[in-house]
Amino acid sequence: VLLAGAGSVGGQVALTLANSGLTRLTLHDDDDLRTANLVRHVLDEHYVGYDKAIGLSIRIDDSAPGRITSR
Repeated sequence: VLLAGAGSVGGQVALTLANSGLTRLTLHDDDDLRTANLVRHVLDEHYVGYDKAIGLSIRIDDSAPGRITSR
């Protein structure tokens, strides 16, 4: 599955898909996480400055190891 957008909605969708057992997930987002995004995003302050797709792939791997095969 290709998920274009790892923002507030995309982040929640990605976590739900990974926790549902999806084993191949490709994330794409050209934006970095900013402090202003924290109110509505699944990522926390530790990911500020990260590319959203990279941060989200790390978070998914932490919560559901082996569920994401592509970043």
